[in-house]
Amino acid sequence: MNELLKINDSKYIKLIDRIKELIKGSIFENKVYIVGGFVRDAILGKPIKDIDLVIEAPDGGIGFASWLAFHTGCHINGKNPCIFPTYGTAKLQIYSDPEISDIEIECVQTRKEKYDKNSRNPSTVYGTIQEDAMRRDLTINALYYNISTDEVCDYTKMGLDDIKNHVIRTTGDANMIFDDDPLRILRVIRFSTRLGWKIEKNTWLGMIMNSKRVSILTQERVTDEINKILLSDNPSDAIRMLDRCNVLRKIFPSLDMSKHVYQDLRPLRTLYEHVLETLDKTPKVLETRLAALFHDIGKLKTYEKGFLYHSQIGADMAEEVMKAMKYSNATISTVKKAIEVHDDFSSYMSNSIPRPAVIRKFVAKFDGNDNDLNVALDLIHANNITQMYGKKIKLVPGIRKKIEELDKKSKAESGKKIEIPLSGKDIMAEFNLRPGPVIGTIMAKIKSKVIENPYVTKEELFKYVEDYIKKVA
Repeated sequence: MNELLKINDSKYIKLIDRIKELIKGSIFENKVYIVGGFVRDAILGKPIKDIDLVIEAPDGGIGFASWLAFHTGCHINGKNPCIFPTYGTAKLQIYSDPEISDIEIECVQTRKEKYDKNSRNPSTVYGTIQEDAMRRDLTINALYYNISTDEVCDYTKMGLDDIKNHVIRTTGDANMIFDDDPLRILRVIRFSTRLGWKIEKNTWLGMIMNSKRVSILTQERVTDEINKILLSDNPSDAIRMLDRCNVLRKIFPSLDMSKHVYQDLRPLRTLYEHVLETLDKTPKVLETRLAALFHDIGKLKTYEKGFLYHSQIGADMAEEVMKAMKYSNATISTVKKAIEVHDDFSSYMSNSIPRPAVIRKFVAKFDGNDNDLNVALDLIHANNITQMYGKKIKLVPGIRKKIEELDKKSKAESGKKIEIPLSGKDIMAEFNLRPGPVIGTIMAKIKSKVIENPYVTKEELFKYVEDYIKKVA
């Protein structure tokens, strides 16, 4: 294996050796290259996540994938390889070898791309391997490993030096590259913040000059890239960079607006700064990062009223934004719930732990969904520790500990399982009531009583309902 590549996962080494052996003496010898992130990350000694092969032959991606599937005895008609004729690509797995069967291999022909000014997707045609290198976005992503010769090929003549010098640079004319596909602006920012590398001057100027082109991108492509940015170690760095190259206002207009709302007055701190600090303090979980990003969006509408009800208003605003960004209903539901409750413990001090009934009421809002509960608590904690004054560092850890203690007694004690001993039918039968809104109101009040005391008896609840009916009659 070439000394430049530091591959720590033995299964990838085995896969490469297997392919090298199979193509020896075939029409594919000296035509199959590993390219892109695999080569870059292997040189950097980072974990390998996937493997992309480029084959220097017309229709080489589909042709080689089919050839490899047959020669490894794992061809499944219509399934392995899975073929995408529009882009001339194919994916397969070598199921016949258990040690490497979980690796998904993507194959594509060497190509050059043609973009229409008003198109969101490129048309692709066969090109030489040099043309394939120059059509890629960054020099560090345009390094090739020739499986047959064990050589790392740098056709841009800058990729290896840029890795050594920690530079992000486009493979060619930056203006043309970002004009062709403006999503590359977001990719450059992601790589720069992920690796902590500087962006070469002409590359940065090309990003600024083509920032308006972001509007032609499909929302799905933008959201996919945003998700990767949000899951970086310090997503705020990427957000600030998006702002500096005039892209933030196009993809996150609400966040851009938050720069003009003050979170704290002495000293002055904008809502924008608070949100970014909160974002960095959350765990690397997409729902939690999204919740942090949007948790104070409601303050844009409520700043004239002292941010009153900003949590509830913000939850609805975030839902609208996330729907437009094409997030799943499950993700939206989790994020919305976290935003709704993120101010629930705002009146508590750092060392004060809410009484069990208050904790049960909070936990019961999640209907036993531990994932949503954890996202909400993580958001509350991040928000607490980024306050300018009165940081509540111990509040959420204390609440978590109390939830665990109550949960050990019973699910009812913690609020994760609320069992109401009375039903609406019981109420109607006992008090000769007809179905209607009043029954729903009574049941809601009964649930509050059960949350206050999970061991309240059926008889006690009947007495409570009787008193309530007399009071409102």
